[in-house]
Amino acid sequence: MKAKELRPEIRRTIQRLPRIPFAKNSLLPFARWLYNLGSQTKLRKGVDITLQYISERKAFGQTINKFQVLRHKVAESASGIEAWKSFMYHTSYRYAQGESVIKECSMLKYKTGDLLNQVAYECLQMFGGYGFMEEYPIARIYRDVRVAPIYAGTSEIMKEIISKILIDNVQYKTGVTN
Repeated sequence: MKAKELRPEIRRTIQRLPRIPFAKNSLLPFARWLYNLGSQTKLRKGVDITLQYISERKAFGQTINKFQVLRHKVAESASGIEAWKSFMYHTSYRYAQGESVIKECSMLKYKTGDLLNQVAYECLQMFGGYGFMEEYPIARIYRDVRVAPIYAGTSEIMKEIISKILIDNVQYKTGVTN
């Protein structure tokens, strides 16, 4: 993904990152945010290569992109990605405005892991047995996204941070200067 392809609020947020002091744990929420940003490319690539494959692969005398169940799976994956992107852009905008987004970064990290695994699984399914062959990029995507719920804080840790903020009214400080 090129910088010019990023929405303005994401570009502004990235430009602000070098000003973040290296206080203990201050960068972790933003490492999660950056991980989420990078995940957008992986999500898009998974869907794009799957769309190409199902447009070329034939079964029962027609391309498999004509089968309703596969069409619906593509629609579900694309809808999940668009909803996730909206939340990502909204969180980026709020951070660029100087707001604390610890809760939102944790929510994004947690949902990103789920979405990556769900989309990779659905895309792999459309490849059938070919999907497990390392020559196909979807096999590598499927393998690589498994770490998403673990990297930069497990999904369980993200849920705990979110619940502490929502239920216990915990206020986390990041040491970030805006």
